[in-house]
Amino acid sequence: MNPYIQAGSARDLIGKLCADWEMPETLKLSKTEREERCQIMRFFELAAKKPFISYPLSLFHTSKKNPDFKLEMPNLSVGIEASCITNEQLERAGSLESLQNACDSPDAFLVPGPKRTNSQLESAATEHYGEFNNVEDESNFWGEQTLNMIDRKTKIRRRVNYTDYGSNWLLLSDKLSQVPNGIEFPTRIQTLDTELQQNAYWTFDCHFDRIIIYDEPSKRLAMLSPDASELWWVDQNERFLSQIILVHDRVLN
Repeated sequence: MNPYIQAGSARDLIGKLCADWEMPETLKLSKTEREERCQIMRFFELAAKKPFISYPLSLFHTSKKNPDFKLEMPNLSVGIEASCITNEQLERAGSLESLQNACDSPDAFLVPGPKRTNSQLESAATEHYGEFNNVEDESNFWGEQTLNMIDRKTKIRRRVNYTDYGSNWLLLSDKLSQVPNGIEFPTRIQTLDTELQQNAYWTFDCHFDRIIIYDEPSKRLAMLSPDASELWWVDQNERFLSQIILVHDRVLN
Protein backbone atom coordinates (compact mmCIF):
# COMPACT_ATOMS: atom_id res chain seq x y z
CA MET A 1 0.00 0.00 0.00
CA ASN A 2 1.25 3.45 -0.91
CA PRO A 3 0.99 6.42 1.49
CA TYR A 4 -1.59 9.03 0.59
CA ILE A 5 0.47 11.74 2.31
CA GLN A 6 4.23 12.23 2.46
CA ALA A 7 5.56 15.36 4.14
CA GLY A 8 8.91 16.84 5.07
CA SER A 9 7.70 19.48 7.53
CA ALA A 10 4.67 20.55 9.55
CA ARG A 11 3.74 23.19 7.00
CA ASP A 12 4.09 20.68 4.17
CA LEU A 13 1.93 18.16 6.05
CA ILE A 14 -0.94 20.53 6.80
CA GLY A 15 -0.95 21.87 3.26
CA LYS A 16 -1.10 18.40 1.75
CA LEU A 17 -3.83 17.24 4.15
CA CYS A 18 -5.99 20.25 3.26
CA ALA A 19 -5.38 19.68 -0.46
CA ASP A 20 -6.22 15.99 -0.13
CA TRP A 21 -9.62 16.88 1.34
CA GLU A 22 -10.64 18.41 -2.00
CA MET A 23 -9.14 15.74 -4.24
CA PRO A 24 -11.59 13.85 -6.53
CA GLU A 25 -10.29 10.54 -5.16
CA THR A 26 -11.10 11.62 -1.62
CA LEU A 27 -14.58 12.83 -2.57
CA LYS A 28 -15.31 9.33 -3.89
CA LEU A 29 -14.52 7.68 -0.56
CA SER A 30 -17.28 6.39 1.70
CA LYS A 31 -18.73 8.64 4.39
CA THR A 32 -16.82 6.73 7.08
CA GLU A 33 -13.53 7.01 5.21
CA ARG A 34 -14.02 10.74 4.65
CA GLU A 35 -14.81 11.22 8.34
CA GLU A 36 -11.58 9.39 9.18
CA ARG A 37 -9.62 11.67 6.81
CA CYS A 38 -11.25 14.70 8.43
CA GLN A 39 -10.34 13.46 11.92
CA ILE A 40 -6.69 12.93 11.06
CA MET A 41 -6.54 16.35 9.37
CA ARG A 42 -7.99 18.11 12.44
CA PHE A 43 -5.55 16.27 14.67
CA PHE A 44 -2.49 17.31 12.68
CA GLU A 45 -3.69 20.91 12.40
CA LEU A 46 -2.91 21.16 16.12
CA ALA A 47 -0.29 18.42 16.53
CA ALA A 48 1.94 18.81 13.46
CA LYS A 49 4.49 20.94 15.32
CA LYS A 50 4.51 18.92 18.53
CA PRO A 51 7.77 17.16 19.48
CA PHE A 52 6.24 13.68 19.19
CA ILE A 53 5.71 14.28 15.44
CA SER A 54 8.95 14.01 13.43
CA TYR A 55 9.77 14.40 9.76
CA PRO A 56 9.89 13.23 7.08
CA LEU A 57 6.75 11.18 7.58
CA SER A 58 4.38 9.03 5.55
CA LEU A 59 0.68 8.53 6.29
CA PHE A 60 -1.28 5.51 5.09
CA HIS A 61 -5.08 5.22 5.20
CA THR A 62 -5.71 1.55 5.97
CA SER A 63 -9.44 1.92 6.66
CA LYS A 64 -10.31 -1.57 5.43
CA LYS A 65 -8.23 -2.96 8.28
CA ASN A 66 -7.49 -2.17 11.92
CA PRO A 67 -6.10 0.32 12.71
CA ASP A 68 -7.43 2.98 10.33
CA PHE A 69 -4.10 4.75 9.74
CA LYS A 70 -0.42 3.93 9.77
CA LEU A 71 1.98 6.77 10.50
CA GLU A 72 5.62 6.22 9.62
CA MET A 73 8.17 8.60 11.12
CA PRO A 74 11.95 8.28 11.54
CA ASN A 75 12.53 5.45 14.04
CA LEU A 76 8.81 5.08 14.85
CA SER A 77 5.73 3.51 13.27
CA VAL A 78 2.31 4.24 14.76
CA GLY A 79 -1.09 2.66 14.21
CA ILE A 80 -3.94 5.14 14.66
CA GLU A 81 -7.50 3.95 15.25
CA ALA A 82 -10.05 6.72 14.59
CA SER A 83 -13.56 6.88 16.03
CA CYS A 84 -16.08 9.22 17.70
CA ILE A 85 -17.57 9.91 21.11
CA THR A 86 -21.26 9.89 20.34
CA ASN A 87 -24.44 7.86 20.74
CA GLU A 88 -26.80 6.08 18.40
CA GLN A 89 -29.63 8.61 18.48
CA LEU A 90 -27.33 11.54 17.84
CA GLU A 91 -25.75 9.75 14.87
CA ARG A 92 -29.13 8.75 13.44
CA ALA A 93 -30.62 12.20 13.89
CA GLY A 94 -27.59 13.72 12.20
CA SER A 95 -28.27 11.60 9.13
CA LEU A 96 -31.84 12.93 8.79
CA GLU A 97 -31.92 15.98 6.55
CA SER A 98 -34.86 17.45 8.46
CA LEU A 99 -32.81 17.45 11.69
CA GLN A 100 -29.53 18.84 10.40
CA ASN A 101 -30.06 22.27 11.98
CA ALA A 102 -31.33 20.81 15.25
CA CYS A 103 -28.27 18.58 15.64
CA ASP A 104 -25.96 21.50 14.95
CA SER A 105 -27.57 23.58 17.67
CA PRO A 106 -25.39 24.16 20.78
CA ASP A 107 -28.30 22.88 22.89
CA ALA A 108 -28.74 19.62 20.98
CA PHE A 109 -27.68 16.69 23.12
CA LEU A 110 -29.41 13.46 22.10
CA VAL A 111 -28.96 10.64 24.58
CA PRO A 112 -29.97 7.00 25.00
CA GLY A 113 -33.25 6.58 26.78
CA PRO A 114 -36.67 5.75 25.40
CA LYS A 115 -35.93 4.40 21.95
CA ARG A 116 -37.05 6.90 19.30
CA THR A 117 -37.92 6.10 15.73
CA ASN A 118 -36.87 8.52 13.01
CA SER A 119 -40.37 10.05 12.94
CA GLN A 120 -40.31 10.45 16.74
CA LEU A 121 -36.97 12.23 16.50
CA GLU A 122 -38.41 14.55 13.87
CA SER A 123 -41.48 15.22 16.02
CA ALA A 124 -39.34 15.97 19.05
CA ALA A 125 -37.27 18.42 17.03
CA THR A 126 -40.41 20.13 15.71
CA GLU A 127 -42.04 20.48 19.13
CA HIS A 128 -38.90 21.20 21.17
CA TYR A 129 -36.35 22.60 18.76
CA GLY A 130 -32.84 21.98 20.06
CA GLU A 131 -34.07 20.72 23.45
CA PHE A 132 -33.14 17.03 23.40
CA ASN A 133 -31.18 17.07 26.63
CA ASN A 134 -32.56 14.66 29.23
CA VAL A 135 -29.32 14.04 31.14
CA GLU A 136 -29.04 15.17 34.75
CA ASP A 137 -25.26 15.60 34.57
CA GLU A 138 -23.82 16.10 31.09
CA SER A 139 -20.21 15.77 32.24
CA ASN A 140 -20.87 12.41 33.91
CA PHE A 141 -22.70 11.22 30.80
CA TRP A 142 -19.82 12.39 28.61
CA GLY A 143 -17.38 10.47 30.82
CA GLU A 144 -19.44 7.30 30.67
CA GLN A 145 -19.77 7.43 26.88
CA THR A 146 -16.05 8.16 26.46
CA LEU A 147 -14.98 5.31 28.73
CA ASN A 148 -17.36 2.98 26.90
CA MET A 149 -15.79 3.91 23.56
CA ILE A 150 -12.26 3.49 24.92
CA ASP A 151 -13.21 0.06 26.28
CA ARG A 152 -14.83 -0.94 22.99
CA LYS A 153 -11.84 0.15 20.91
CA THR A 154 -9.35 -1.42 23.32
CA LYS A 155 -11.12 -4.78 22.86
CA ILE A 156 -10.66 -4.34 19.09
CA ARG A 157 -7.01 -3.46 19.73
CA ARG A 158 -6.56 -6.84 21.46
CA ARG A 159 -7.89 -8.89 18.54
CA VAL A 160 -5.41 -11.15 16.80
CA ASN A 161 -6.13 -9.46 13.43
CA TYR A 162 -5.29 -5.97 14.75
CA THR A 163 -1.96 -4.94 13.25
CA ASP A 164 0.49 -3.78 15.91
CA TYR A 165 2.96 -1.26 14.48
CA GLY A 166 4.86 -0.95 17.75
CA SER A 167 3.04 2.17 18.95
CA ASN A 168 -0.75 2.49 18.96
CA TRP A 169 -2.89 5.62 19.33
CA LEU A 170 -6.66 6.05 19.67
CA LEU A 171 -8.06 9.22 18.07
CA LEU A 172 -11.58 10.18 19.20
CA SER A 173 -13.61 13.04 17.74
CA ASP A 174 -15.97 14.42 20.39
CA LYS A 175 -19.48 14.76 18.97
CA LEU A 176 -21.20 15.00 22.36
CA SER A 177 -19.67 18.23 23.66
CA GLN A 178 -21.31 21.05 21.76
CA VAL A 179 -20.28 24.08 23.82
CA PRO A 180 -18.35 26.42 21.48
CA ASN A 181 -16.00 27.85 24.12
CA GLY A 182 -15.07 24.39 25.44
CA ILE A 183 -15.21 25.64 29.02
CA GLU A 184 -15.92 22.16 30.44
CA PHE A 185 -13.41 20.31 28.28
CA PRO A 186 -10.34 20.62 30.58
CA THR A 187 -12.31 19.42 33.62
CA ARG A 188 -13.74 16.49 31.68
CA ILE A 189 -10.28 15.49 30.46
CA GLN A 190 -8.86 15.69 33.97
CA THR A 191 -11.71 13.52 35.29
CA LEU A 192 -11.19 11.04 32.45
CA ASP A 193 -7.47 10.91 33.22
CA THR A 194 -8.26 10.10 36.85
CA GLU A 195 -10.72 7.37 35.83
CA LEU A 196 -8.15 5.73 33.58
CA GLN A 197 -5.56 5.85 36.36
CA GLN A 198 -7.96 4.41 38.93
CA ASN A 199 -9.04 1.66 36.54
CA ALA A 200 -5.36 0.84 35.93
CA TYR A 201 -5.97 1.17 32.19
CA TRP A 202 -2.30 1.85 31.39
CA THR A 203 -1.27 -1.46 33.02
CA PHE A 204 -3.54 -3.60 30.82
CA ASP A 205 -2.12 -5.73 28.06
CA CYS A 206 -2.53 -4.23 24.58
CA HIS A 207 -3.74 -0.83 25.70
CA PHE A 208 -3.42 2.29 23.51
CA ASP A 209 -0.20 4.21 24.18
CA ARG A 210 -1.95 7.53 23.64
CA ILE A 211 -5.63 8.47 23.71
CA ILE A 212 -6.32 11.64 21.74
CA ILE A 213 -9.63 13.53 21.98
CA TYR A 214 -10.54 16.35 19.62
CA ASP A 215 -13.35 18.74 20.58
CA GLU A 216 -14.64 20.21 17.31
CA PRO A 217 -16.66 23.22 18.63
CA SER A 218 -13.81 24.65 20.71
CA LYS A 219 -10.98 23.32 18.51
CA ARG A 220 -9.26 21.89 21.55
CA LEU A 221 -7.29 18.69 21.63
CA ALA A 222 -6.24 16.53 24.55
CA MET A 223 -3.71 13.73 24.63
CA LEU A 224 -3.72 11.23 27.48
CA SER A 225 -0.83 8.85 28.12
CA PRO A 226 0.60 6.85 31.05
CA ASP A 227 2.89 9.76 31.97
CA ALA A 228 0.79 12.87 31.44
CA SER A 229 -2.33 14.44 30.01
CA GLU A 230 -1.89 17.50 27.86
CA LEU A 231 -4.46 19.93 26.49
CA TRP A 232 -3.82 22.40 23.71
CA TRP A 233 -5.81 24.73 21.52
CA VAL A 234 -5.60 27.80 19.27
CA ASP A 235 -6.60 31.14 20.76
CA GLN A 236 -8.19 34.11 18.96
CA ASN A 237 -4.76 35.30 17.78
CA GLU A 238 -4.04 31.89 16.21
CA ARG A 239 -1.37 31.09 18.80
CA PHE A 240 -1.01 27.54 20.07
CA LEU A 241 -1.51 27.26 23.81
CA SER A 242 -0.71 24.20 25.90
CA GLN A 243 -1.57 23.15 29.40
CA ILE A 244 -0.34 20.06 31.21
CA ILE A 245 -3.29 18.88 33.25
CA LEU A 246 -1.92 15.88 35.12
CA VAL A 247 1.59 14.47 35.48
CA HIS A 248 2.26 11.51 37.77
CA ASP A 249 -0.90 12.19 39.80
CA ARG A 250 0.03 15.84 40.40
CA VAL A 251 -2.36 18.50 39.12
CA LEU A 252 -0.55 21.42 37.50
CA ASN A 253 -1.89 24.88 36.79
